[in-house]
Amino acid sequence: ERPLTVSDLARAEEVLLSNSILRVVGLARLAGLREDLPGGRGPLARALFARVLALESPTRGRGTIRPDLR
Repeated sequence: ERPLTVSDLARAEEVLLSNSILRVVGLARLAGLREDLPGGRGPLARALFARVLALESPTRGRGTIRPDLR
């Protein structure tokens, strides 16, 4: 692990953001640096988002992820 640099972003094939609300988001551009990123259409973004959905699917539709609160 190391700090991310502007040079890293300039060379990246995909740039992803993640959080608990949006899960995985592929960026399409980085203002002033890149305008050619694949966004959510990138292979890594699609694969990671699909994996997150698969991991969450057992808890969807139950209203809670904690069975003791049902």
